[in-house]
Amino acid sequence: MRKRIFAGALVVMTAAAMAMSGCGAKGNSEENSTGLIQEKLQDISEENADEAASSESENATSEASETDADSEKNAETAGTEDQNATETNDTSEASDAASEETGSSSGDKLASSTITDDDLYAILDNVASTTGAASGDIRYNCIDDFDGDGTFEGFVFAGSEPDDMNWCEGTVYFASSDKCDEVFKGTLYYNDNESVFRYMDCGSRRFALFNEAYVTALVSHIYYVDGNKPVESAISGIGDFYVGEDPTEINMTLSAYDNFCDFTEGDESSYMWTGHTWKPYYFHYDESSKDYKEYGAVSISEDELAEIVGTDLASEIKAEGYQVDNIYKRENGLVNVNYSKVVNNDDGTLSVTYKNATYDEKAGKYADPWGEGGGTWQESDYGGIYEISVKP
Repeated sequence: MRKRIFAGALVVMTAAAMAMSGCGAKGNSEENSTGLIQEKLQDISEENADEAASSESENATSEASETDADSEKNAETAGTEDQNATETNDTSEASDAASEETGSSSGDKLASSTITDDDLYAILDNVASTTGAASGDIRYNCIDDFDGDGTFEGFVFAGSEPDDMNWCEGTVYFASSDKCDEVFKGTLYYNDNESVFRYMDCGSRRFALFNEAYVTALVSHIYYVDGNKPVESAISGIGDFYVGEDPTEINMTLSAYDNFCDFTEGDESSYMWTGHTWKPYYFHYDESSKDYKEYGAVSISEDELAEIVGTDLASEIKAEGYQVDNIYKRENGLVNVNYSKVVNNDDGTLSVTYKNATYDEKAGKYADPWGEGGGTWQESDYGGIYEISVKP
């Protein structure tokens, strides 16, 4: 939950809130003193102390009234209370024992912990003092006990505020209270969670994601922490990843220019690829490797395709003048059918149009890429050529 917003607009969040808001702490202050962070923290501590003193005074008055009322109770009631207290203690001890047993069987799931003001600002202050960045330029962070070793660390962005395209120029640092190393420098995308970061807790491992921005696409960089060092995920840097409510199931959009190809037969240097496409590929968190892994795929025959779809899809595609190129069935139940059409141009060159159809075996229907209702194989086309895998 949000604990407090300071004058410099630095937002302190708990670890639970990080998952909801991308671990982002946004700051717009233009003050340059790196010690400002600690000064703000001191102000908060003094405010909290005043609030605590006021609360204790009110509680003391209430407790005195309750004590006077309690003194009027008879011995029988007191005896009953003693008996109930004993029963309550026994139940509490049994509950504690059960909790300990449950905790011991939690497997590899990382322990949860809540970051304090001191922990957070020690890290942010270290980034400011190490890099020389102005406090107002330390805009977003994704801080947690990423590897469950009891020490808070994470990723901090220092740079410009978002422009009209939601792009931020700056640097991402991996930092703790006594460490600060550059991880990435360039243009990042400002997400709809008001941060450049997204946080994914997969139970046995936690990840931070940020997107590098290009004119027509985004490329996701994904990191986890191991041995107090940032480690790039095996799937980092291959495309634009989308993280929904379940961080163990994510999908990636692969940007490519593969919708059309013009060439002169026999001259490989003449190949010209055009037509921008965006095709989704699917990944899941793998407990054995503690990293993300693409759902595998296998090639299947036209007859196997017909059994899955319930119609002779290959013949339908061919009837419209296309040839069927590849058919891939993926572990998550999706089937991709690549098909193409070649046109002989008057100038002797060839033009090829590449398309695809996607069928969801689990849902029993074709994909609807553009949200237009779908329902047919023609409408399930993402454009271009599906690969059997995006990882070599």
